[in-house]
Amino acid sequence: KIASISGSGSNKTKKNILKGLLIACSPLESKYLIKIITGEMRIGSVEGLVEIALSRSFDRELNYIREAMLISGDISQVAVLAKKNILHSAKMKPFVP
Repeated sequence: KIASISGSGSNKTKKNILKGLLIACSPLESKYLIKIITGEMRIGSVEGLVEIALSRSFDRELNYIREAMLISGDISQVAVLAKKNILHSAKMKPFVP
């Protein structure tokens, strides 16, 4: 939702959405939400936990989540694909780890 917002006042709208998400989260959830958003969450064991969480949250098979992650290298993109049930459409992007 945030990525699709553009135009005049879009920064303020995005900040308000993010603020609402952070307010709704526990302190620990907020910590990891920020790490996911900023791309700082590159610890393999934690990343594996996020893959499991995506699998359970969207009722998708874990091996499909992991395969999409191997292809795209972007956990936020995999989350979107899982939500839309289109994990099979994961694509490689140059210079994305």
